[in-house]
Amino acid sequence: MKRPGCEVHARDGFYEVTQPENAPAGISNLLYTAIFSPFQYNDLRIHLASGYVDDPRKGYLLHSSMHLNAEDLSITEEKDGNGFIAIEAASVTADINNFIKDSSAHRYELEVKKEDIPWLREHGIRFSLTLPVKKPGAYYVRTAVRDAASGKIGSAYQYI
Repeated sequence: MKRPGCEVHARDGFYEVTQPENAPAGISNLLYTAIFSPFQYNDLRIHLASGYVDDPRKGYLLHSSMHLNAEDLSITEEKDGNGFIAIEAASVTADINNFIKDSSAHRYELEVKKEDIPWLREHGIRFSLTLPVKKPGAYYVRTAVRDAASGKIGSAYQYI
């Protein structure tokens, strides 16, 4: 700084954001690490859109729609020439202090006809996770997806 009267203050290191210690049941450690990483995982490109749903029977739900770019997915070829995709997806709601409020995890196994693989690569995969929300309010929705064949991971988050 060359401007008169200005001072520069600096420090070494980073401020730490505390992460929850234990992954909720059903969420693998790899997905859990990706969900709470301060950096987004981009091996798989994923887009997230979440919103509240008020179900008269189940109460408040948080519906998260995801679009997964299939160009990066590993499609395992089966004996008949068709493809097979296995992905793991996990989603959590966390408050401003990263305390997990609700969580959900699913494994999706998809069989794809050989002639549909180019269409899938071009348009991607859309899927959703629904979380019960005990108390509506402001949350971070954090999600991660892992390709079981290649181990590639993608993550996304949204403040809602």
